[in-house]
Amino acid sequence: MWSSFAGRTEIKKDYSLSLLSLATERRIIGGSPLAFGEGGVKGRIKNVLNFKKTSRVIIVAAVALVAVLSIGFAVNRIVNAPLIEMKMVYEENPAFFLKDMKLIWDDTIYHVSPMNNTGRGKEIGYATDEYSTWRIYELNGYGHDYLLAVESEDVWRVMSIHPPEKPLQQYVLENATEKQRAVRMLSVTLYGDGTARLATPLISSYMLPNCTYAFADDELLIYSNIETEELENAFGVKNGEVIARFTVADDNTLVFQSATVPLFAAEGARYVSAPNTDSYEPRKWFNYYFHEQMPWARSLELELPEYPDTVFQWTPYEVKAIDADGEKTLFSGMPVWNVYLADITGDGLPELCATVSFGSGIIDERITVFDYATGNTYDLNDRMYYDYALYLDNGRLMVKQTKYPDPQSDTLATGELAIVGGELTAIGIDRTRPETDSGND
Repeated sequence: MWSSFAGRTEIKKDYSLSLLSLATERRIIGGSPLAFGEGGVKGRIKNVLNFKKTSRVIIVAAVALVAVLSIGFAVNRIVNAPLIEMKMVYEENPAFFLKDMKLIWDDTIYHVSPMNNTGRGKEIGYATDEYSTWRIYELNGYGHDYLLAVESEDVWRVMSIHPPEKPLQQYVLENATEKQRAVRMLSVTLYGDGTARLATPLISSYMLPNCTYAFADDELLIYSNIETEELENAFGVKNGEVIARFTVADDNTLVFQSATVPLFAAEGARYVSAPNTDSYEPRKWFNYYFHEQMPWARSLELELPEYPDTVFQWTPYEVKAIDADGEKTLFSGMPVWNVYLADITGDGLPELCATVSFGSGIIDERITVFDYATGNTYDLNDRMYYDYALYLDNGRLMVKQTKYPDPQSDTLATGELAIVGGELTAIGIDRTRPETDSGND
């Protein structure tokens, strides 16, 4: 270090002497020096002798300060990003006391999930209902498949794009009055995996254990399903114990007999099959309709519990089904812009409903529906007159109509997608073709 310091000192000394020598020996032309000027030599020599190299510590600190400020500005841009306005809706559920809560973000529906709050991420939006405002956060590690809706620190819901499991059978208290809905067991729900759920009233302070069920000798038996002895003591029953009995009056009716735990059900109360008002709730698989981020070189895959052992695969130009027998193209497009899942035929199973571009040279936008259960294809198009595209609105699969050949022009009409008389149509859309000299095919 000393040799380095001494070297720098000698350099300063030599440079100063050179300045002085040049200033005293140089000729003056026209009363003015050729270069720097003699008058400034004294000051320049002082500057050279007093010069100190910037400390390494100062340089490191300056670089760190710039980095911190850069990160701060970037974070500030993220924090100040506008929050997304979403919708919080509530739907009547005859089998439970509270309404079903759903969050709607664009054309995606989120349902309440039993998953625990595993970590609040970035705040991305808000949703206002009749009573309060819910702040919407990402859930760490789950992308946008799951979101966290927070009303207060004590009131929150995990919301999921995956609909809750549909019951195998559901029985609701017959002709229940408003008072009975508040003080009586309201429903018995049976699932395909052998589990059962009994909807005891809100006034009950007893929490039921997990339950299973079995039919035997014209009876429905409800069993406790408890994993540990400690939990057995907490619930006051043994694992596998029959905690409730119902008489099976017919295929659609149960009659309550008895229970060993508080159920708030009256002896002889009748529970009847709940009407199936929602065979299959429409939902989005994907939507790239005229989207800049259309993944032209990618594929997407989907598995549905209604069609086990089958994988549905999308590429921009076709949708295929892949199973043990191989691959089969279901429909194609130039491209396939989006695919939604909805029960259009009313059989309780989802159909693949898509917006596709069709044609070569003359191209129109149309709706294609493929019924995988039967192999039938339905088509909605008015080639060279109108274009059609799908979107979701508050849980309904809708069609927008625009004037051909500009699908991005103002919407002419909207209507719900449906099959009427075996033909695919959109309820409420006038498909009358205007008079034109051009033909169609």
